[in-house]
Amino acid sequence: MQRQYAQELEDEEKYFQIDHEVMYKKGDPGTVEGIVRDHSTVGYFVTLPNKREGFLACSQLGCSGGIPLLKRLYKVGDEITVRAEIVGDGGRDRLYTRKDS
Repeated sequence: MQRQYAQELEDEEKYFQIDHEVMYKKGDPGTVEGIVRDHSTVGYFVTLPNKREGFLACSQLGCSGGIPLLKRLYKVGDEITVRAEIVGDGGRDRLYTRKDS
């Protein structure tokens, strides 16, 4: 079972492509342009124009995550269009990239 899961993750890492049809595009109402600051195994840390930091979960991209896959999709310094949901004063904002979120 674990071997099958490992193979599925490896296949996803090689072949996964973002479905740009369901993603926010630059200029969509309620969105901002953030800059990818760092990766984790389950998403991206993104700096927003207001200097707040947000977290974009890999599930928003439709994938399981993993550093190799996430580094292939977006690199540190890349600009990404997101909708931000503010979470308190000190926490990271939740970020969304899919129009259906």
